Amino acid sequence: MQLETSSALVDPSNLHSLFEQYPDLRTQLQQVYLSTKDPSVSDTHAGVSNRADDRPSNRFWKPEYGFRAGLRTLDKSLQDENVNSAGLNAFLKLLAEKSL
Repeated sequence: MQLETSSALVDPSNLHSLFEQYPDLRTQLQQVYLSTKDPSVSDTHAGVSNRADDRPSNRFWKPEYGFRAGLRTLDKSLQDENVNSAGLNAFLKLLAEKSL
């Protein structure tokens, strides 16, 4: 299944506006993204490990595992009382409006 690119999903000007309004949003989205990556592979371009938590490396990793890990990370961020989730909610609302 081929996914649309982010430029097709969200208008860049709307995304830029969200990043200005919610300074933590970029970091929160990066955390969700990193949680979707194979934990045994490090992202040398960003200079960080994809192992956002202490998951063991798994040679049997599948993209579906990353998708589920990303949803768990997103859910935790939305449920955590110590996290300002207003930016994430605004981003999700923007995605939902685009998909209608």
